Amino acid sequence: MSRGEMLVNMITSFSRNDREGFIEDCEELIAFEESKKNYRLATLMRKALEEGEKNNSKVAPSSFAITPIETNRIKKNVSNGNDLLSLEKSYVNLSSIKLPKSTKNPIYSLVEQWKKRESLAQYNLSPQNKVLFHGPPGTGKTYTAYGIANALGYDVAYIRFDSLVSSYLGQTGANLKEVFDFSKKNRCLLLLDEIDAIGKKRDDQQELGELKRIVISLLQNLDKFPNDSLLVACTNHPHLLDAALWRRFDSLVEFNNPEVSERLSIIEARLAELNVKCDEHWTKFWADTSNGLSPAILVQIIENGVRKWAIQNEQNMNTLITAELIYYLNVEDTSEKVRVNIAKKLRSQSKIFSFAYLSELLRIPKSTLHKRIKEELDKED
Repeated sequence: MSRGEMLVNMITSFSRNDREGFIEDCEELIAFEESKKNYRLATLMRKALEEGEKNNSKVAPSSFAITPIETNRIKKNVSNGNDLLSLEKSYVNLSSIKLPKSTKNPIYSLVEQWKKRESLAQYNLSPQNKVLFHGPPGTGKTYTAYGIANALGYDVAYIRFDSLVSSYLGQTGANLKEVFDFSKKNRCLLLLDEIDAIGKKRDDQQELGELKRIVISLLQNLDKFPNDSLLVACTNHPHLLDAALWRRFDSLVEFNNPEVSERLSIIEARLAELNVKCDEHWTKFWADTSNGLSPAILVQIIENGVRKWAIQNEQNMNTLITAELIYYLNVEDTSEKVRVNIAKKLRSQSKIFSFAYLSELLRIPKSTLHKRIKEELDKED
């Protein structure tokens, strides 16, 4: 549709007192200008439209004598009546999230772009607005999305996939369009958590034709997503995503399990939040030993250990946290050499770790453990 035809539609809607149609025509014209990279003009048009919404009560009844549309109305799944998304206020402080530089830098750059989008518009540029977070579970992808929303003062429009996917043929695609339309009309961060649920590779022979159509619908909605809206998608399984999906995102941010210095920061921060103090040699030991564990698991280890200590106050808290750590390391899948090294470190930290206790904890016969540690100590001498 040409620009002229869009203007005719706008005038027609206005003359018919069709307020909803008029706003939709305005949105369509703004999207058209954005597609032509006229970002500054589109920004001015968007601001004018939003200003008109704010001052709607001042408009003469003869201009628009109809009930204002509910732009923030959350649509429901026609097959089960459940909301397609939930609108949530975020209280997550982005600066409190411990991230490596390789992840932190693009996140903070994104926030800065959105805070200064009017400066970008002067050069016909817009902020990155379709972002994919990918990486192992528990590395803070969803949490970071909420942190971004809070930093920008946006609510989070969280897509509920249990309601999005419909048993009616073709209805899931229509539901998907509804949630994208909601984000176009409301200033929010649209969050597609676990996007692999609707974005799997179409060459998978196990997938049904309907699921492949959903992927196509997702691609089409991403293509039409306006530059003044923000979308963050998250996945724990990037290898499952359809190849065409990757090209739809203008920022790809990888989340990895933390390195030792980052693990130490996470451990110390959670202990401080719990008003618990531990000697530095213990926190350093836990950080050194927890290679491969996610931030979420590290926090869970600290919380479980402190929780048990608070209930069983006669036991040593360091022992309880260490026992939790070893449990999450899954010692039975760990080589004997690594387990012996852990036992040696624990013995050097404190004699409260008896050979009997370590034998049970690390699944090594007591006699074998005693012999291996003695061999290690003799090597050092």
